[in-house]
Amino acid sequence: MGRSCLHQLRILSGIRPTARRSLSISRLAGFLFLLSFLAFVSMQAGAGNQPGAGDDNRVVWQNPTPQLSQNAMRSLLAAKLGGLEIGGYMLVIVRLDAGKAMEVRALMSSGSLVADQEICQSVLDHWVFNPKATGAYKFPVLLPAGL
Repeated sequence: MGRSCLHQLRILSGIRPTARRSLSISRLAGFLFLLSFLAFVSMQAGAGNQPGAGDDNRVVWQNPTPQLSQNAMRSLLAAKLGGLEIGGYMLVIVRLDAGKAMEVRALMSSGSLVADQEICQSVLDHWVFNPKATGAYKFPVLLPAGL
């Protein structure tokens, strides 16, 4: 009886350090993966917002979120409270000529005509496009946070 208890104790003591070691290694590996992923994402986000940085074939170089008036924000909130599903973005078609936006139209509405007009004007005024880009392109536009 004493021998089987001692044998079980040896088995248990032999398993526990190995399990702890493998658990700590997997936690460390997960942490390192997360850290490298976050570093990669932050480098891509920083490089993507500067003209000429990264891929020269990209069409959009800067696409800030539009700043909407109080009236447009109220109409979006009213649409949301009325049961309209607002996905947090809208789709626009932008006609470019040598990197200059000539025309912007809403392809998928934000839920408010006033907001759609302001968003299209914001894309026309504030977005920066590749000077080599010409033609019609479809882009998602993020709506301001809090909607």
